[in-house]
Amino acid sequence: VEFQYKPGTPAADVAKLRRLAEEPFNGTAGYHVLLFENNTDMPAQFAATAWTKSITCPTLSTQAIGAMRQFRQAFTDKGPEFIP
Repeated sequence: VEFQYKPGTPAADVAKLRRLAEEPFNGTAGYHVLLFENNTDMPAQFAATAWTKSITCPTLSTQAIGAMRQFRQAFTDKGPEFIP
C-alpha cells in the first residue's frame, strides 16, 4: 500500500500520514507501506493506493484516516505477486 500526499502539504499533515503508515500491521511497524510526496499532479490532496485500488481524501479528518486504515487492512498483500 502506498500513502501519498501533494507537494506543499503542511508538515503536520505529513506527520499524521506518517503515523498512520508506521502503525503496526501483521506484527510489524510500517509493514509493506510506502509514504511519499506525489509529484504527478494527482487531483486529491491525499491518496492510498494498492494493486488496482485507490482511495482519495481532500483532508486528513478522523474519518479519512479511518478510511485509509481500513483500506490498508483490506488491500495489503493482495497484489498478484507472492508475498512470503
